[in-house]
Amino acid sequence: IVTVGSGPLIKILYGKEYVLSGQVLSVLIWSEAGSFLGMIIGIALIARGLQKITLISASVGAVVNVILNIAFIPKWGPVGAAWATVISYSLSGFFLFLLFPSARYLWVMGAKESFTPLFIGLSCVAILNSLGRPLALFLMPILYIGGLLALRVWNSDDTRMIFSVL
Repeated sequence: IVTVGSGPLIKILYGKEYVLSGQVLSVLIWSEAGSFLGMIIGIALIARGLQKITLISASVGAVVNVILNIAFIPKWGPVGAAWATVISYSLSGFFLFLLFPSARYLWVMGAKESFTPLFIGLSCVAILNSLGRPLALFLMPILYIGGLLALRVWNSDDTRMIFSVL
């Protein structure tokens, strides 16, 4: 929803003078996938006394982010900075853990759990991005939740949990 609707959302919340920041937000939102998974794996590693791996991963991610910002910002401006963040968060929050044998099992578990929802989200964006914004915004949650249900990622326990919070 954020990828497709960031422009109209920014325009509604902040006015038309900030609408170009919607492009940045539509890219930057994807950094959350690496960030969230990295946070979960990092907490599990710290609980197992393997905090050195999280330090290495975060340090490499920071260095990569600086290097990519130096390369991307002159060419693509704020959107380049957003892409640098997506790449560095994905690297440090997900892919680097694969290199450490003691973290590999957590990486496998995280990859199994996150691949399908991420794939469904990317597929929704690819399919609906060519439609007009209002129609895409309407169809996005329907298509995403439909994909989760069809691939049995979302089950009745998830629905009960959501309604218990509401």
